[in-house]
Amino acid sequence: MAASGSTVTVLTPNGRRQAVKVTPNSPLLQVLEEVCGKNGFNPDEYGLKFQRTVLDLTRPWRFANLPNNAKLEMVTSSRKQAAAESQVRVALQMEDGSRLQDSFGCGRSLWELITHFSSIRRCWFHGSDVAADQKWKSFSLVMLCVFCSSTKCGVKLVNFL
Repeated sequence: MAASGSTVTVLTPNGRRQAVKVTPNSPLLQVLEEVCGKNGFNPDEYGLKFQRTVLDLTRPWRFANLPNNAKLEMVTSSRKQAAAESQVRVALQMEDGSRLQDSFGCGRSLWELITHFSSIRRCWFHGSDVAADQKWKSFSLVMLCVFCSSTKCGVKLVNFL
C-alpha cells in the first residue's frame, strides 16, 4: 500500500517517463489525466497497465494492489470510457422513510437529480388536483442534501452542486 506522498512513474507512448505524486485516495484516472495533460495526450484514448495487467481506472491508488514506486505504462485503450452513456440507479430516502428510485445517466449532476425527485414527489403527493397543486406552490421549500456525511442546504447546496 502506498505511503502518503508516494510517487509513481508512468511510461508514456512517446518513450518519456513521467513521475506523478499520489496519495492513497488518488484515483488512477487522476494519475492518467495528469500524465496526459503534461504530455499532450487524450486520456480517453489511453489506459494504464502494470506488468501484464490493465488497471481499473476507477479505483483509488490504495485499492489497486500496486507496490510503492510502481512503474506503470500508458497503453491505447481498446474501448472508450463509456461513463457518460452508462446508467446508474439512484435511490433517495425521504424524511418520512419513503424511498424514491430512478435511473439516470452518469453525466447528470446532483442538482438535476434533486430537482427531478422533487417534481416526482410533488406529483406523488398531490396527483393532478389543482387545489392541492396551488397549496403546494404556496409553501416555501428549502432543499437539504446529506451526501457523503456532509449536510448542505440552501445557497451552500447550490454552490456544492
